[in-house]
Amino acid sequence: MGGIGKVLAGLVATALISSTSFSVEGCKVTFYASLSKKHLTVDKVGEEYRRGDIYVYIPIDVGEKLLTKKVSSILEKSVSVSYVGENTYAFSIKVKNITPYQIKDVILEQDITTSGFEEESLKAVKIRSYSPYVTESLRVFPTDITAEKVVVGLPALSPGEEVRIDYNVVGEPKIPKIYTSSLREITREKRKVVNVLVGKYSVFFGYGKSKAKDINIENIKEVLRGLNSLGFEPVVKIVGMADGKAKSVESNLRVAKSRADFITKELFGENLACLINRGLAENSNPH
Repeated sequence: MGGIGKVLAGLVATALISSTSFSVEGCKVTFYASLSKKHLTVDKVGEEYRRGDIYVYIPIDVGEKLLTKKVSSILEKSVSVSYVGENTYAFSIKVKNITPYQIKDVILEQDITTSGFEEESLKAVKIRSYSPYVTESLRVFPTDITAEKVVVGLPALSPGEEVRIDYNVVGEPKIPKIYTSSLREITREKRKVVNVLVGKYSVFFGYGKSKAKDINIENIKEVLRGLNSLGFEPVVKIVGMADGKAKSVESNLRVAKSRADFITKELFGENLACLINRGLAENSNPH
């Protein structure tokens, strides 16, 4: 079985092929395959140019990671301060992520140069909705406390999410700083499908003929069924060819097209109309 040879035969043997038909939106087909077809003529003359070629590919999904750019985090924030008593003030801070990607870390830095931070008063909630008002309590703790500042790390925020932080300070109130890492690299993954050639087989025709007897077409059908059972949906490309012996270019093209049509009909049979209607076959013959 020149071209496809032992590679495809091995795949078929491995697949443990059955005669089960597959259903595609109401159609009954003997195997899944995407089909494309074309025809062409060549200037050379000879039996080797009076043929039709069948290419069988396996589509392989390959992932590519593409680095885009460094972007700045953007937060929407508001701070309110109220007097509690005995020189004590209550802070209520709202932070909302308005970027199109998740922010991994939100940092609160409170200047306490002339005030005291009441650690036990620190509370945070994630606001789930406003009507009705629904929140989720968060466990947050200071990650760094010095004479000049207290730093609190907050959970990651997805786009549109909002967190409210409440705490008290004793002494002169100073508006805190709220930030994320100033720059971060954003990457996105792009999917790419590559068609890997499994094998090629040629059907040869007599001069001016558009029909041929080739029992190996049945073997190719078995190969396609075998690839299906292995989880692949093969891509089949059929190319009809005519040599330049005839003087009429139009006649040569008609012969090349009829050879491609013959192989297609022999290979796909009654399934062809169904595959075309369901978008699995390309019903065109560019040349």
